[in-house]
Amino acid sequence: MDHRKLFGLILALYLLLTWGFSVTTPLFEAPDEQHHYFTAQFIADTGKLPTSLENHLARQEAAQPPLYYLLAAVFIAPLDTGNVA
Repeated sequence: MDHRKLFGLILALYLLLTWGFSVTTPLFEAPDEQHHYFTAQFIADTGKLPTSLENHLARQEAAQPPLYYLLAAVFIAPLDTGNVA
């Protein structure tokens, strides 16, 4: 089998499996999804990056590279998230 076809097949299978997991897992029930959300929410609310010393759910993800959370915070900031989780 050609390497490109094999790569395409593996990529298609990966995308199918990840899409299936995404649509069948209820919101906030994926592993550590709440921590990722609350880290972005913390940045949107405070305008600063969390530290591992914070007494907040965001502290678990404080050691992660911040670009993902900064981008997510931009989209979360204008939303009314008072009744989320």
